[in-house]
Amino acid sequence: MAPLSTITGGRAGDSCIGIRTGAVVRDLSKRELSNRMVLVVEDEMMIAMLIEDMLDEFGCEPVGPATNVPRALELIGKESIEIAVLDLNLDGQDKCADLLLATPGRTS
Repeated sequence: MAPLSTITGGRAGDSCIGIRTGAVVRDLSKRELSNRMVLVVEDEMMIAMLIEDMLDEFGCEPVGPATNVPRALELIGKESIEIAVLDLNLDGQDKCADLLLATPGRTS
């Protein structure tokens, strides 16, 4: 199973998204993002819908949204997630990224 990556940002008007895999940050083009399974972890539904629309434009296959950490972990166990978009203040908690990235078999 491929290591889980996290999207760290994007640039308005550009066709790339920055990801962090380990200590390396780089941009991915639409071609590189095409058909990748991307977990969306977000508890605000309007924001989750906007993220999913953006991912669709990049050719990704959004998974979720997961509105809490247990649901996110469940989806990680069921799907071949390659990238995750994380709400770092999920339901008032700031440990979402730590919990997801600590999942066995995954790397930051």
